[in-house]
Amino acid sequence: MRHTVEIADSNGKTMQLSVSMNTIGMGGSWRALDKGFIRHNSGPIDQFKGWGLTINIDLVADNHHGITLSAFSSWGTVNDQGTGELLQGWAVSLEPGPLEWSIV
Repeated sequence: MRHTVEIADSNGKTMQLSVSMNTIGMGGSWRALDKGFIRHNSGPIDQFKGWGLTINIDLVADNHHGITLSAFSSWGTVNDQGTGELLQGWAVSLEPGPLEWSIV
């Protein structure tokens, strides 16, 4: 299932991503819809268990993750919004650190 996700840094600057999560297995992919905000434009995602029945996802490029979207899905359904983190090495014009995300 493919979703458009808007992420916002701690200063309120936003960008959009396309995130495709495999429903069977724990993979998927992502692509930046707005260019120039982060260092990479696309790559795979890693899904991993969060708190309770939630699934977190890491956006990966060059074998390193740089964005985490926490509690991206619960009970097999993608959540409407959540929090996450942008790592320093991936930040270009977004502020590294905590972020908020929402499905648009």
